[in-house]
Amino acid sequence: MTNLTTTPQPRVAGQAMPMASSMASSAAPVANTTHYLPLGRIMPDLRQPRKWLPVDIRAGLGISWQTGVDAMQELLRRAGGGDLEAQGYVLNLKRFAYDIMEVGLQVPISVFLQAEGSEHRYRIKQGERRWWACLYLAATSDLSPNEALTTSIEAFVEPEDDTQTDDEIRRMQWSENIQREDVAQVDVICEVGRAYTKAYSRAVANRKAVLDSLDWADEEQVASDLAVALAQRELQSAIGRTFSRSAIMKYAQLTEKIGASSRGLARAFHFSFRELKRLAQAPLEQQEELARAMANAGLRVDGDMNIGEKAQPTKPVIGEPSGGAQNGRPTRAHQFVSLCLKLPEQLSKSTDRHLAQLEPTDLQAMMDAAKQASHALEEYHKRLSAMLSRPGLRGS
Repeated sequence: MTNLTTTPQPRVAGQAMPMASSMASSAAPVANTTHYLPLGRIMPDLRQPRKWLPVDIRAGLGISWQTGVDAMQELLRRAGGGDLEAQGYVLNLKRFAYDIMEVGLQVPISVFLQAEGSEHRYRIKQGERRWWACLYLAATSDLSPNEALTTSIEAFVEPEDDTQTDDEIRRMQWSENIQREDVAQVDVICEVGRAYTKAYSRAVANRKAVLDSLDWADEEQVASDLAVALAQRELQSAIGRTFSRSAIMKYAQLTEKIGASSRGLARAFHFSFRELKRLAQAPLEQQEELARAMANAGLRVDGDMNIGEKAQPTKPVIGEPSGGAQNGRPTRAHQFVSLCLKLPEQLSKSTDRHLAQLEPTDLQAMMDAAKQASHALEEYHKRLSAMLSRPGLRGS
């Protein structure tokens, strides 16, 4: 098996694929420990609020497409055939997959260990995007279908927890999505719109009893105010973010106005809030054409990333105890340096024009994250400085 927590090793014609590390053993995984698991034995949680891949491919997982490898091959086939939505997903996955090729999988995915005899023994708890990125690497490397299925990924295995409710799992998944995964704006908007619509129905159904108990006059505005309050409470619990009344109302209106046929492209190409507003202002029958034009503009911007291009085999990325690249393999220090040097380049691409398209709540979340990262790097700098000043340090 090839170990994709590193990256694919070069294949030599006439030779078998290199075996995975000894950690990828055939022994039964023990719960609450980290293992290397075959990609083909893992499936995503279809209740995950973030919808990776086109809706029909995702719905067909385990049915039309028996494994994630099958689904990835179908996505690549569509992208190569000119399907815009598929091309958007491939571009996003390709960026992330190449990051993994460069610095390795920094955080293992976490999976639930399902009942013995299940066709897919593991269900993803956190890290679905990382799993799809590794599937992309396997599908675009010189691997046979069986070799792709047996390629391994590092995963923390947990026992299935019957005590967790769907709402608790959904809240945990949303938390990871927003903190780590670069969520598509349309997914957040639709989640807020869904919460408001649900809350409005509850408010309308119960407002008479509530108003009678308060001796208030029955007005339409009252139902809206109640719905906003209920939606704010649900969203705080479900997503872990506080939304203002104006944001909830704007998002609910966008959810109502943007047609289902355009949402796939909006998700695949991560349309900005401004682009989604422009889409919502168009008549419903013109939205799909407008969404396609926006998506094509996105493809032109990313024209250097050829759809369907095979991932080039690179050197494994596993931390070594010391030094630079050893035996052609980047060490942990090399990974860290590469990551730190890459960050300013990535941030420089985020212009004020791009930032101006974001909602204030998103800007606040980004500012808070930047502050935390800055503090963490400062503390790490102090630790490194203290380590270098130790007497008798090797090599000093």
